[in-house]
Amino acid sequence: MRLLTLIFWLLSIGVVIWVQVWHARRGYPRSVRAKLGLFLSGFLCGASGAWFVFSGLSVAILGGMMAILGILMGIYSAYIFPGKMETWIPRRSTASSTDSERS
Repeated sequence: MRLLTLIFWLLSIGVVIWVQVWHARRGYPRSVRAKLGLFLSGFLCGASGAWFVFSGLSVAILGGMMAILGILMGIYSAYIFPGKMETWIPRRSTASSTDSERS
């Protein structure tokens, strides 16, 4: 069972990376749909990581840890990590801003 939770956690990390890169390549949209996708991918990663790390605890404590770490990782993925991604994949400039800089 522990191996399955590890595999699920590693797959969820892959989902977080894919969603973050997708968000960056789309120009960091600020829509609710984009933020929700970022949050849900982070929540999945945090909850599955808590499931792997704290699998020996009782069901009630495990559920609480999964919820807490899922919410924290979801907030991090939706609001903090995209700012850090801009150093690796810069925001695309619009044509109007480059035209105004030339004159």
